[in-house]
Amino acid sequence: MKILVFSDGKATKRFFSMMGVSKNHSVEYHACGDLKRVCKKVRNGTLVYYDIAGITDADLNTAVRYLEKLERIQYGIIDPKGAWPDVAELFYRGASDYVGKSLASTKLTEKRLASVFCFGTKNQKRGTYEEKEEKPDYIPSGNSWKNVKAGSEYTFIIMFVEIDDFGILKKQYSRSQLDTLLARFSDYLSYATEPNQGRIWMSVEPAFLLLFPFNGKRCSPLLTSVRMMLDRNIICAEDIGFNILLSYRIALHIGNIEYKKRGNTGNIVSDTINSIFHLGQKYAEPGGLYVTEEVFPFIPKGLDEYFPSAGMYEGRGIRRLRPRKP
Repeated sequence: MKILVFSDGKATKRFFSMMGVSKNHSVEYHACGDLKRVCKKVRNGTLVYYDIAGITDADLNTAVRYLEKLERIQYGIIDPKGAWPDVAELFYRGASDYVGKSLASTKLTEKRLASVFCFGTKNQKRGTYEEKEEKPDYIPSGNSWKNVKAGSEYTFIIMFVEIDDFGILKKQYSRSQLDTLLARFSDYLSYATEPNQGRIWMSVEPAFLLLFPFNGKRCSPLLTSVRMMLDRNIICAEDIGFNILLSYRIALHIGNIEYKKRGNTGNIVSDTINSIFHLGQKYAEPGGLYVTEEVFPFIPKGLDEYFPSAGMYEGRGIRRLRPRKP
């Protein structure tokens, strides 16, 4: 996650010191007077902290009014002197965090940062997500593949699946055995996603990219993905049959792609495809199920608490299915 800190004092650097050395986050410091100039170019999902120590009441109210109108970011207020009279008012006005006098003397932890992001995400208006369905670049592919034509652009549900620790498997099995394992895993993916009309669209050993039609109203592969995580022991025993507990990670996204038939995808240039591969290969941890913020509105209410925030990646909010306890 990218964190922008606006402060005219030096004490705030201590509060954010742990984030400065984190591999998952980056911190930039700016003067309070640079708020509008810097935030004009801010990326979606950035977390902005504004230090109100030492600024006038007029400047303070101007800054908060500006921050609450920014739809692309979440913001927090740093108040080391306890100057803001009504903390609850800040949250009514869209703040995701408040760092008061006692907290400002400590250090921000990754656990708290994840809670801040999760709180902010949950309190965004659901209409913000629903509006995406009506945007011109949102092109639902429908309830089936019936009307999907090669060469046209559509919005699909995209599932990335990759077998973990494949380098170790290469040392344990012959090439023919690996081919058998990959073929069985591919067959299982086709079988498991058939009810959702999933299609294996690309395969780059040991990863698979599947597409699902998207009608703008539901994301049925999400429950299929959860089952794949919960039933891993059974899947390995019944469908893979190599006497190993195969580990794999899954990433789900919703985005636009120019559809071409499988086998003719080599020359496709797509930010959507790059994003899902980056998420699955560079950010996702082994054995994890991750979903992008485009999927958030489709998480069933009963499962919402099992998908805590996993931070930000490439400007998108990410959630991860909570790992099962051993």
